[in-house]
Amino acid sequence: MLAPGVASGSYAETLALFKWLPDADPTHLPFVLPAFHTALHPARISTILARFDSLGWPSIRSDIDQAHLCLRAIFLIGRSDFIQFDASVDLLSGDDFDDTTIRHMIFLELIRLLHNNKPVKPIIDSSPGVYVVVGRAWRHFLVEEPDDKDGGLFDVAYLLSIWASNNVRNSSVLEELITGSGGTQAQLASIVVSHIKRVLPDPDSPVSDQTMIHIIGLACIVSSTHPGFGDALLSAGIVVPLTTAVRALCRSTVGNVIIPLRTLFSSLVNHISSLHQ
Repeated sequence: MLAPGVASGSYAETLALFKWLPDADPTHLPFVLPAFHTALHPARISTILARFDSLGWPSIRSDIDQAHLCLRAIFLIGRSDFIQFDASVDLLSGDDFDDTTIRHMIFLELIRLLHNNKPVKPIIDSSPGVYVVVGRAWRHFLVEEPDDKDGGLFDVAYLLSIWASNNVRNSSVLEELITGSGGTQAQLASIVVSHIKRVLPDPDSPVSDQTMIHIIGLACIVSSTHPGFGDALLSAGIVVPLTTAVRALCRSTVGNVIIPLRTLFSSLVNHISSLHQ
């Protein structure tokens, strides 16, 4: 009786069905899996985002809470051995999902987990709103929580490094990052500049493999030809941090530094040239 309500988007019925799972006959669990799966269908994303843009966070709170319950339900059903689900035990567990940092960490880890699954990867890459989530987490860990101790910013950088080289030149992807990072090109540009300063604050900054994860995605974004974004980067002061980053990378002995170094140097030249036009 509850499954149709779950599939149609009812948070109350999702919660009721979720509470029923621990006491259910295990043989019945696979039959409710489609309800939780349907409630997570990407087709709902555009509607939810439109509601968020017009009415703000309170209007989509129940949708986010329902999505969280559905993900936890799929995990619990997966533990019954009736379906295969290789998520981390800690990924979707806990009672502190209302904490903003934990919520961002969970979504990033989930996206990363699913993207690393080859059959699921094309679905994740083509799903609308993925980069909006990444952009919001990016802003949170760089601007709203500058003392990030749990590696949230690195998780953002890891996802950007995976996808940016292939997708960032696609206008829709950059538009999603703009939406997630605050809604304007200026806000995304400011975040990019701040991120470069964070990982390579001076020319003598050490460059590690972890640093390179940050730089790969940033290099692709800085080199984007998205209309108007170059001007936004200039207004955000991109030339000085780019110069510092290039100098630091030139002194590095990390093996995979050449490609991002070339990209950053080329972007630096382009930005300096545009200042004199």
